[in-house]
Amino acid sequence: MRNTKPVLCLLILLLATSETTNADTLARSFPLSQQMMITVFKPRMGGSDSDGQTLWAAMNVPVQGSLMGPSKSIESATRSFSWVCGDRGADGIQCTLMIQKGVGTQIRLNPAKAKFEATGSDSAALFQLVNPNTAEPNTAEGAFRFTNAEGTLSLSARPDHFVMSYEE
Repeated sequence: MRNTKPVLCLLILLLATSETTNADTLARSFPLSQQMMITVFKPRMGGSDSDGQTLWAAMNVPVQGSLMGPSKSIESATRSFSWVCGDRGADGIQCTLMIQKGVGTQIRLNPAKAKFEATGSDSAALFQLVNPNTAEPNTAEGAFRFTNAEGTLSLSARPDHFVMSYEE
């Protein structure tokens, strides 16, 4: 009879390192492709988290139809960063930020940490896709700043500097 304990332990270890949860924000890493997906969603067990709604409102792009319902999408010129929000009706707004290894990105798998940073024309192009002053009060005029309720995800945008950061 074959011993399956090592395989089971490896499977548990992989599951524990590839997905971690912070209340309404979930980070999942994909080690082989050097990607991290950060999802912000409405809590299923009550609560009134508005992070998804704030991120949706911050997107200065037209709403598009999709199989999952109305959605908005932003992507960097290098395609190393994307930000997609979808209105899931009664399930609220769900946003996914995807980072993949590339120019201006840093990814650490365990504990989960990711950063995307753009400057110059790349930042200016992304800034045009964001509604300034829609998230946090006391943000400088003509700038955007967001931090999720858990304090693990932040976005800041100015014409000369765009940063998305996630850290557990």
